[in-house]
Amino acid sequence: MGFCVRHIAVLSATFFFLVQSQPSNFSKHNEIHRARSQIDSLIYKLTLDLNTFIQKKNLAHATEKEAQRLARIAQEEIAVLTPVQHVLEKLAKNTYSGYLCSTTRSGKIKVRIEAKGSLLPKHYTIAIPVNHRELIDRGLTRENGNDLQVYYHDNGQRPVQVDRVIKGLGTKSANVLFRLQTSISAYTVDSSSYSLVIGEAVRSSAMDDPSKVYAFYDDFSSSAIKKEWVKVWGQWSVQNGRLLGNTMKSKDVNNDIVEIGVYLKSGFHWKDVEYRVIGNRFWQWANGKLVHNNFKVEKQWDILNGTIGLGCHRSPHNCKTLYDNIRVTLLVATAPNVTLGKLQAFFPIKSALLGHQKLPADSCKQIHDASVLNNKPRAKNGVYWIKIDLQGSAAVQTYCDMENGGWTLVGKISGRVGNIYNKWLVSNHNIAELKASNITKRNQFACLDARSLAVEEASTVLLSSGDKMNGLGSKWVMWRLPGDREKASFWDHSVGSSSVKAAVQTPVMVYAWNGQKKNCYQNKFGIMPYGAHGGSYPYASYSTAGNTAKNDNCMAVGVMKKHSTAHGWSQNGYGFDSASSDSDWPNRSNYNQSPNVVVWLK
Repeated sequence: MGFCVRHIAVLSATFFFLVQSQPSNFSKHNEIHRARSQIDSLIYKLTLDLNTFIQKKNLAHATEKEAQRLARIAQEEIAVLTPVQHVLEKLAKNTYSGYLCSTTRSGKIKVRIEAKGSLLPKHYTIAIPVNHRELIDRGLTRENGNDLQVYYHDNGQRPVQVDRVIKGLGTKSANVLFRLQTSISAYTVDSSSYSLVIGEAVRSSAMDDPSKVYAFYDDFSSSAIKKEWVKVWGQWSVQNGRLLGNTMKSKDVNNDIVEIGVYLKSGFHWKDVEYRVIGNRFWQWANGKLVHNNFKVEKQWDILNGTIGLGCHRSPHNCKTLYDNIRVTLLVATAPNVTLGKLQAFFPIKSALLGHQKLPADSCKQIHDASVLNNKPRAKNGVYWIKIDLQGSAAVQTYCDMENGGWTLVGKISGRVGNIYNKWLVSNHNIAELKASNITKRNQFACLDARSLAVEEASTVLLSSGDKMNGLGSKWVMWRLPGDREKASFWDHSVGSSSVKAAVQTPVMVYAWNGQKKNCYQNKFGIMPYGAHGGSYPYASYSTAGNTAKNDNCMAVGVMKKHSTAHGWSQNGYGFDSASSDSDWPNRSNYNQSPNVVVWLK
């Protein structure tokens, strides 16, 4: 078994922007757009909080003073953030050459966990490599590491701090260890659940209980042996913070046996536990030194389903051994790849107009997350203004499903619509139809340019039926977007059949409305590779070649009409691997040439 980690780095410091006499193109800096987005979210949340406090004051006189106090705080915070918001807006539009502003700044670093060929189980320990020395030298964190914390964000809920252990404080090769709060399937990427928060933005004490970082941990700091240990032979006691084991004379000194004196009862749910790490070989360290290197274990020593034990291997007198800092970590056959994203500006939140025309949101999920209170969103299902370019001001109105976590409606298609490979999800087309989530017209499609959202904000795509006018359809399939996708080439039909066919096809688990799931395949372009299927997208195919089949959950939206050719593709009619109506789910035919689906991103 194994574990993986992700960080969020939060930076809190005073920053100044000095007025410059020469013109500058600030709008090209990603940091400005990210900071603007975070400020928008913060003011929006504060305004919702302010409205809540006012309502409480009106409802009950007993809470009036507290409501007034909280409302005043919210108003003060909004007053501080509003000038920053206006400046960032002008910088984003490149109408300011400079400005002077003094306030607090924060940021985050997302942790990206890529599970390779092995499932990462819950409680798998993740190690995040951190250059702690550089962070200290930049003034972003302190020497003691108390302001280096890990946060977990469960979908639809507020981030919560999780316990972590730091190794190598103050060094360039420090590691922040924590354990997964939920499992991660093989061949999937999680880039939104964990964050590393650093610096003055940290507002609470660090949670650093090693027993909640490893599968098991005991430093014998208590004067008595923990109840998890069970004594079966010999004398065992805690002395000076270490476990002393005295097994006395072996019962049978003539046989090659091992006598377990104490074992851990809480470990019986572990699998394949023995004196080994890989196969029938193990490595052992004592006092930081390797004492057994690639040691082969005889078969009779294996404990295939059990726990760990401490004891002695045959002694005519006795074995006295001291143990300390026992740590148990879960392993997997193929370790995950854990990387950190960029340090992003992080401001607590912005205006109640987030999602309105004058203040479009990055995504429906941004509005949803900013509105969460007591693990429930205050934002309602409906039409909001969403950016189609995170670094610009272009935005369109589309439907948001807030009840299910903030899904953004990006496309609808029904019936035979001809060749749409140069428009579908890469341009704004018939966008007025996106104000409702249900499908009402045949032989037409509607979409927004969803590439920026799909690559820079979202992690999951969902295809649903079009039978509901107030959110996700009653039937759907969804899967994680490819981890190596790029904005310049994702869903871009013009990259050509040969490039898509040569791309690595990676497995992805597709989940369905009825509880079923199926292992399908995708590539970094998000386009079906089979040359005669017309370059369908979004897609997930049941084979690496891009084949289609009826009545399975691997689906694709056809973008070329039958017998047409473009960019090296042709269409034989079997590239339409999706439902043809709201009652045709998953699909009775992969030759219907008449898709009927709604496309969502989150």
